[in-house]
Amino acid sequence: MALIGIHWKDEFIGLTPWEGSIDWEVDTWGRWLVRGSNASYDAEVLASCAVRSLKPPYRYSDAKVANRND
Repeated sequence: MALIGIHWKDEFIGLTPWEGSIDWEVDTWGRWLVRGSNASYDAEVLASCAVRSLKPPYRYSDAKVANRND
């Protein structure tokens, strides 16, 4: 189970498996990729961490959102 929640242009966009699809790729350490879509939006969030540490900061390297209605 997963959720992508994005605040964009004064709107909350919730991408959930019960209203669309969610896929993820998780490496053993250092890289997390989550993709989600629903009838209106596609989103991809990529997070990475170079050092194996339990403490922040983590580097969020990329996040993309596409409105299917534009």
